[in-house]
Amino acid sequence: MKPLNILICPLDWGLGHATRCAPIIKELLKQEHKVLIAVADSKQKRFFQGEFPKVQQIKIPAYSIKYPQKSWQMPFWIFKEIPRLLSIKKRENKFIEKIVTLEDIDVIISDNRFGCFNKKTLNIYITHQILISFPRIWRFFESWGAKFHAYLYRGFDQVWIPDYPKYPGLAAKLSHAPCPLPTQWLGALSRLKPYAKENSSEEKIEILAIISGPEPQRTNFEEFALKYANRWRNKSIIVRGLPNLPAKVTRQGVAEIHNHASAKQLSRWIKQANKIICRSGYSTIMDLAHFNKEVEWYPTLGQTEQEYLAEIHQEPLKSLSLKEHPTNLLEECIASLPDLFSQRKPTYE
Repeated sequence: MKPLNILICPLDWGLGHATRCAPIIKELLKQEHKVLIAVADSKQKRFFQGEFPKVQQIKIPAYSIKYPQKSWQMPFWIFKEIPRLLSIKKRENKFIEKIVTLEDIDVIISDNRFGCFNKKTLNIYITHQILISFPRIWRFFESWGAKFHAYLYRGFDQVWIPDYPKYPGLAAKLSHAPCPLPTQWLGALSRLKPYAKENSSEEKIEILAIISGPEPQRTNFEEFALKYANRWRNKSIIVRGLPNLPAKVTRQGVAEIHNHASAKQLSRWIKQANKIICRSGYSTIMDLAHFNKEVEWYPTLGQTEQEYLAEIHQEPLKSLSLKEHPTNLLEECIASLPDLFSQRKPTYE
């Protein structure tokens, strides 16, 4: 069968959705499909340019999601955001319709963008949150949250889950909840995986701080990490997670500060670090699951998902064994696309 023309649409909330799409794009190219990437901001643009300089990009409208500052506010935030989310979804879907026609798209792979589907294409929705986590006092809302989430992605043909089928995997109840659409499992998506087994004989570093997430929480955590690193006498490294800025190095005290890092360099620092401090974002968890390291999690305020993930991963990730899980899930999912495309049926409009 001829190569498919595939549009990749990652959500523009932090860099996590972009970084976890990188292994998917790499495998698509390996299996000789044509890839087009929809980017919403300069961070995504520069990241994908660095990873895939020959792959075409197009601009897509931004979601600009801003989560509440306190986790107990989550149910009220969701109710408040419903009209805006539905409006964005409608606008996004109209935009996608034009791109499908102009670029002759066969398949759309959307990472948490609800409106990126079309009746002419095979539509894949990527999420690790079949169930939306709520704070304990609002836990009874979780089943409603899952239904509302399913309502938003009902226009897709399949859901691909970046986790392992054997419970608890990496996301436990979030990814293993019932899903109304056919599902496939992708395993732990990480651009760092190819470098995880390489030996590192370089000098040790005391603290590696991996900064991520949306503003202003990203900056707040960076400021905390700088103070944390300078409590120690030995060298520490802070990776700011800003690929849209030049690759320069500055120093404050014992901390060496980098705007961003390649997958190979970041993997090397992870192996050198005595301790890692970072947000408990799911993409970061998937990255670090491939290494045997001590991790100290700092959930982003107001994000109940990160609070839940930090709670279930309180033990060091080195206690998590990926050996018991299949290693070729992503390859199998990508290999299934031609058959899925040929068998597709018209989707909901």
